[in-house]
Amino acid sequence: QCAVSSGDVSINTSITSQDVLENEIQELDNLLATYSFTECQEQAIPFFCQYYFPLKDCTADNIYMASKEDCNRISTTVCAAPWNLAINIGYGHQLPKCDALPHAHIDGLNNDTILNDTNTWEDFNITCREDFYELNNTCFPRCDNFRENDYTASMTMVISEVVAVSIGVFICLIILVLSIINHKTMLHFPSIFVFFLMLDYLVASIAVIVAASDRDKLFCSSISLKESLDNPTAFCTVSGAIFHYVIVNMTLWWFFHVSIFLYKVVAPFHAKRTQILGRQKYIFAVTVLLGFVIPLPAVIVSLSTDKHKYAISRFPPTICNPDGDMWFYSTTLLITILLGAGVCFLIIIFFVIHKNHGFRASNQERVKLSTAEKKILIVFISFLIFGVYTMVHVGIVTSNADKTVDGLITYFACESSGHVPGKCDRTIFERYTQPYMSAVAYILMGLFPLSIMNFVVKWNAIKNLFKCFTVGWMNSSISKETKSSLVRLESRRTETSLVRLDSRRSEMSLMTPPVSPTVV
Repeated sequence: QCAVSSGDVSINTSITSQDVLENEIQELDNLLATYSFTECQEQAIPFFCQYYFPLKDCTADNIYMASKEDCNRISTTVCAAPWNLAINIGYGHQLPKCDALPHAHIDGLNNDTILNDTNTWEDFNITCREDFYELNNTCFPRCDNFRENDYTASMTMVISEVVAVSIGVFICLIILVLSIINHKTMLHFPSIFVFFLMLDYLVASIAVIVAASDRDKLFCSSISLKESLDNPTAFCTVSGAIFHYVIVNMTLWWFFHVSIFLYKVVAPFHAKRTQILGRQKYIFAVTVLLGFVIPLPAVIVSLSTDKHKYAISRFPPTICNPDGDMWFYSTTLLITILLGAGVCFLIIIFFVIHKNHGFRASNQERVKLSTAEKKILIVFISFLIFGVYTMVHVGIVTSNADKTVDGLITYFACESSGHVPGKCDRTIFERYTQPYMSAVAYILMGLFPLSIMNFVVKWNAIKNLFKCFTVGWMNSSISKETKSSLVRLESRRTETSLVRLDSRRSEMSLMTPPVSPTVV
């Protein structure tokens, strides 16, 4: 349709309103301006205007539409890199389908096209970075080689992750064996929460070690980083769901154990009465049910919806996470609340212990902690240190997530037209990733099982065993020469005693008078 008035010109289309189409052109123009595609912008925007608003000669009733030739030239030569970039970052629906457009000699369009550029595809030859690959004269980031940090920082993070988690797994296997041997104590309420905590830690650590064995095949569904993000592998989904469930589950076991310990310290009489009446089994059943059920809804939603699916969250990849909002509300926020409440409970516990431990407290009020209870306090504090540090690190990274994404998009757009040393700035996203904080978090993760092993191991039994072993070793270290010398000494003593005995007999025989012969 063509509507011309004495004032403004209004063009109506049968597809949608003019404002929507103008906004789409403006978005494409802003995209080209953002990534400094000046040459492409100068030639592509007139083409998009003609594509969205075909020229119409109202007097001759001729329509001048955008041509297939112009579309092919723009998408494959001067605008090849931004065209592919627009498709990869979600603007593909706004771009025309070149094959669906008419040829230049049809519908009144002459051979004079919008473009004056006569370069062909073969005239372009670009060089990509080692962590990018070339496709259609455009560089795209590789899933199997791209790193968010420099080589030193990335290797520091990866090595600390593998070494710390491997040490943690080794300690957990020792704890598992000792727990089975001492099952009457470890599998008893509430010590079983420590056992559950150790099992969750072991599962999460094994998932991290398996992920480190072959990151490229396990996480990359394609050579393209974007396709791997959009289409996560099965391992990415499964390992992400396991880690998502386990990390919340661990915090719940810790929180329940701290709460029960608080109940025993603040109200020891009622706690003892609850134990005598056998009501602990109900507390145990409720807490275990809550511990297993609370993490499930978020995991199920993330597995069943495409919006919150598990995807790679960093490069080189380790564990996949759901989208930012789901991860924040189901993990970061929940764990922060549990840790905060646990800190308050521990403050009350230490206050009561300090208050009722002095000489002024009566015998009924005085709180006496057993060795096992002192050990479990060490477990509480060590997990609290690990959890608080990890949440601070996650909070810093999450708060800068948008800046990191924007920096990556800008960097990818800069590198898409070819690598020029010094042209593209990696610091626009590297400064937000905090690789060394991640390394410290993994080190704390590897050291945490030591507190659990301290709780499980009976050090007095080991001390007595060490003494017995030391005495036995000392006895066995006596040489044969020493033994033979002792034998010789003993034989000499025996010979001396025999000589003395013979001499005494001789003396006694001399002292006895002889008997006179009898005369017949």
